Amino acid sequence: MERKMLIELLSETLLWEIVSLHAEELERVKPLLKTLEYVDQKKAAAVNRSEVFHTDSFEVKSWGVEGTKLIMDFEMPFVLSLWQEEECLFRLSASAAGSCMIPDVGSWDWSKLDWESLDKLEMLKHAHLVDITGMRYTNVECDDISLF
Repeated sequence: MERKMLIELLSETLLWEIVSLHAEELERVKPLLKTLEYVDQKKAAAVNRSEVFHTDSFEVKSWGVEGTKLIMDFEMPFVLSLWQEEECLFRLSASAAGSCMIPDVGSWDWSKLDWESLDKLEMLKHAHLVDITGMRYTNVECDDISLF
């Protein structure tokens, strides 16, 4: 499969799902909340679950090939819901910006699956094919929705 077509296909499917999972990891979210001075830190410490509430785009900003590696820089705006048990405490808006790599892009037949028809769980069974090599949050805003 041509590289440009592969990148377009994966950015609309597998990469979007993988980056969404990374964006909602508490190990990433909780330290970020500590940097936001206006966030009630006692509430922030109580957050025990995070999930992507909304994301409407995933963009591969640039890409290149180094030997057998396909390397891509990406950006994905999103909104997270941050929960304590069953109560949603915060909505965090940000963009995930970073890079990922497919270590040996030519070793797998990318056309053997109909990526667009796979459900999320089936798609994520192939997450091992992609390495997120770096990711940061940009344009971060957080609202305390427990006040409403």
